[in-house]
Amino acid sequence: MKRAFWQISYPFMKLPSPVVYTVSQGVRHPIRPRPARNLYRRHVPSLNAILTFRLARLDDAPLVNRWMNMPRVSAFWGESGPITKTVDFLQGGLEKRHSFPVIGSWEEVPFGYFEVYWVKEDILGRYCDAQDWERGLHVLVGEERFRGSQRVRGWLGGLCHYCFCDDPRTMRISLEPRVDNERFIQYLHQEGFYKEKEVTFPHKQATLMRLTREAWLGPAA
Repeated sequence: MKRAFWQISYPFMKLPSPVVYTVSQGVRHPIRPRPARNLYRRHVPSLNAILTFRLARLDDAPLVNRWMNMPRVSAFWGESGPITKTVDFLQGGLEKRHSFPVIGSWEEVPFGYFEVYWVKEDILGRYCDAQDWERGLHVLVGEERFRGSQRVRGWLGGLCHYCFCDDPRTMRISLEPRVDNERFIQYLHQEGFYKEKEVTFPHKQATLMRLTREAWLGPAA
């Protein structure tokens, strides 16, 4: 019952459009709908706070640039530099057809940058058996006061909730954190993800973590 509540509850669940396929760079995949501006909003009881996700905008560049230039963030993302670089980074993200950039907020205060993507057309799809509707996530928490295990459980559960409800055909969510990001991998296990294998990308050695719809019981926080 708990699983059914979180996966089919109004107003999160959407009805999918008929499937039309196309080919991008040799990969056959469904044509993807463009995301809404406001993606998700939910009260997180354990924190007594409202969690929201929205589509990023170019005027978020100063905020994202500040986060990208933090040493702990730069070590994983490699996007430090002048604000012009961040503007180009966001513009490129908004123009992609298989992914989109997201800003997460607690009580309307932005705390992190995220990317939601379709695995089949992503570089990850070359290294694994990707389903047509499988979603992937890249995550970044910029604001220090919104770090910590309770906050991670809140926004991670919210992102999974969004992915499973945004399209009911999504049966799996994947993340590929760097193998040395042990703390985050532990958080993923707590959310219900399992380690499938390690993946050698040109830019990093990653752990492929996956969460199935069947195994997900709902947001942990």
